[in-house]
Amino acid sequence: MTNLTLPKFSIITAVSTFLLLIAGALVTSTGSGLAVPDWPLSFGQFFPRMEGGVLFEHGHRMVAGAVGIMTFVLTGWLWTSEPRKWLCWLGTAASVAVLLQASLGGLTVLMKLPPQVSIAHAVLAQTFFCITVSLAYFMNRGGDKVHFHNLKNPVSAVSLSLTILLYVQLALGAALRHLGSSNALYFHASVAGLVVILNFVFLAAASRHRHKQNTVFSLSQLITGLILTQIVLGLFSIFPSVIEVNMSWFARTFIVTSHVATGALILATSLFTFLRSLENA
Repeated sequence: MTNLTLPKFSIITAVSTFLLLIAGALVTSTGSGLAVPDWPLSFGQFFPRMEGGVLFEHGHRMVAGAVGIMTFVLTGWLWTSEPRKWLCWLGTAASVAVLLQASLGGLTVLMKLPPQVSIAHAVLAQTFFCITVSLAYFMNRGGDKVHFHNLKNPVSAVSLSLTILLYVQLALGAALRHLGSSNALYFHASVAGLVVILNFVFLAAASRHRHKQNTVFSLSQLITGLILTQIVLGLFSIFPSVIEVNMSWFARTFIVTSHVATGALILATSLFTFLRSLENA
């Protein structure tokens, strides 16, 4: 702990947020959203018996509480030692997102899983993850400002477009998970096709400029691999609900949760790639 620095702590917070996303995905994948009927306590206790759906639902709350505390610590640490005030305000935005997310999580339980609130909860989770990834990036890269003027560079422009489209795609994925309608599936699949097309445009652009942005090109290849993996996971997530597939509960839960986690990882990698492209434009 004596070697723990603010940049390292920002990375730990971002990684912990990713683990929180996985914990939240497990709640939905296992249908454990109402395993605990009250909030903020669980059956009126801080530590109920961890079995069945309670393991996933209360476990999610515990991880969320830990990440929330880490975020507040990170924000306070920023305001006391970080000279770049815009980064301090970004940390404050992360803390505000934690409070909003906790409120939405409570409403989700108390209102018995209303789809609109559940979708907002999922989308805000991805937003919070993007904020923590951005904080970790800037805390470990230095620099007084973000070079948005480099958006004229085609690599940065396409990278930003891909990141925005991925965010929309994850929002549609949240709608599909909580609504389960054919329209939600159609829009989710359609935007997935657009993501694939735009990704290959980005890969081509990064390849043409690899002499100046070799790291960005390597990251574009990583994103491509993750997207191809995500397509496979998506197909295996959908097939059991369309055709009869002999799949165990564990396999089904693992695939669906991995699909959510991989989506978040793709978004974070795309955001990181965009920020990196601005430096080397």
